Amino acid sequence: MSLRTIKERVEAATPGPWAIARYQHGGGRVATSFDPADRELVADLYHEGDREFLYAARTDVPALLRVAEAVAMMPTPVELNGCCTFCDAVMDVDQMTDDGHWPHEVDCPLGMAHRSLADLEALP
Repeated sequence: MSLRTIKERVEAATPGPWAIARYQHGGGRVATSFDPADRELVADLYHEGDREFLYAARTDVPALLRVAEAVAMMPTPVELNGCCTFCDAVMDVDQMTDDGHWPHEVDCPLGMAHRSLADLEALP
């Protein structure tokens, strides 16, 4: 899944912020507003965890997308010729994998960020 796909999904979703209306008997709705005259139903969910997750996703996903886009703009440790500006590590580039993984226990934060982005983009 590319960052572009995620961004397209965010842009295609019902605009936020969203609100939660809880039912007395359990369950509830995720909607665009508490005002019935101005409300657009987003989801009707019984399980509280699902409801809370969906409610938060409308703001969480765009925020996480911005972080992922920022990581994508950062150079990889390979592009820095093995000198990580975050952990000040200087490693032998020949020992580094293509995804920026260092062969030591304390991983390079920059390499970890790029690997996490690669894992995200590998999702279906």
